[in-house]
Amino acid sequence: MRAGRLDRRVSLYKCTTEKDRFGSTKETLTKYTVLPASIQYVNGSELIKDGEIFNSDFITVTVRYNSQIKTSDELEYNEVHYNITYVEELGRREGMRVTAHKKNT
Repeated sequence: MRAGRLDRRVSLYKCTTEKDRFGSTKETLTKYTVLPASIQYVNGSELIKDGEIFNSDFITVTVRYNSQIKTSDELEYNEVHYNITYVEELGRREGMRVTAHKKNT
């Protein structure tokens, strides 16, 4: 994998569940790494339902191999959070192709 193509930075987050002092659970995101990456915008669409606009944007991120990346994680690029939907290994632990869906806020 050529280092020159990994010209962007993405942050990866794990979702952790904590209990507060009253016993209710709270989900928080914890950043666990920042990786050099190549970003490709795959597709997007817009849907208007009940007067609300919903955007659906997908990106493909190529990074060096990292066994910690899971579909339960989130990634952040340009201050936008994406849910990871698919993780594919490239070669024999050379790299990874991650497909992610933009979170609706």
